[in-house]
Amino acid sequence: MHNEDDRCRIHQLPEFEECGYLPSFEYPLPVSGMPAEHRDALSPWIAGLTHLDSDRAHSSLRERWALDLSGRFGSLLEYFLQFRPTSVVVQDDQSWLMAVRPESESTRSTFFLIPDPVDRAELESRLAACGLHERGLIRLLGAIAGLREDFAPSGGAFIDLADTWISLDQPWMQQVLTNYLTWEGSLVFFTSRGGDSLLMHSDAGVGWWGAGEDAVTSYAESFEEFCERYAHFRFNAWRPDRGTGKLIAWPFDAYDSRQY
Repeated sequence: MHNEDDRCRIHQLPEFEECGYLPSFEYPLPVSGMPAEHRDALSPWIAGLTHLDSDRAHSSLRERWALDLSGRFGSLLEYFLQFRPTSVVVQDDQSWLMAVRPESESTRSTFFLIPDPVDRAELESRLAACGLHERGLIRLLGAIAGLREDFAPSGGAFIDLADTWISLDQPWMQQVLTNYLTWEGSLVFFTSRGGDSLLMHSDAGVGWWGAGEDAVTSYAESFEEFCERYAHFRFNAWRPDRGTGKLIAWPFDAYDSRQY
């Protein structure tokens, strides 16, 4: 990461630059000096936030999630609402609201990237086409589809309607996975920064397909259980940073998540 000027920060990893991926451009709220090509890439909800300061953008995010801030699922959204909007991020033709938990005496700074809301009717229709009618999954993705733990094209993201949806339905998968029939037809709805895939199956529940593994392992018997475990992980998964000694929020993956 380096500063281009006070109005824009550029984020790029060398390996992604070598592969031809465009960098991510971060514009602090309220946005000024954004070139036309980046304004044209803004989605409607993100564009409507560019003139707001952090507090007003946070209020807009809370209003967006107001109907979902109830029950056990609501506690997960309350976790994300601990983060304060600071910037708008543009990468290629995509845009996100960047929400940050600032560095403290004991913890490193961490962030999430939140895209435009999805069309819930279209989301429900596409999930139904995959044989999935789980209300919890519809509710979760309706609120945070496309949410990212890191800048694109890194992993750590929930699927969005604009993504290519991947299901366990290919012949090569049957040859690779020893318990393929149990999880056949599962939809990948999250991909971790380490390359693990989180799957939803209408009968088998939620499972992890670990990167480099030849089997899907069960993570939760129901989607409600998944939400509880995911929220517990997010609130508690902190690890010491060897460089500073401060705690860092650990990415959600197939290995550490099993402890929570």
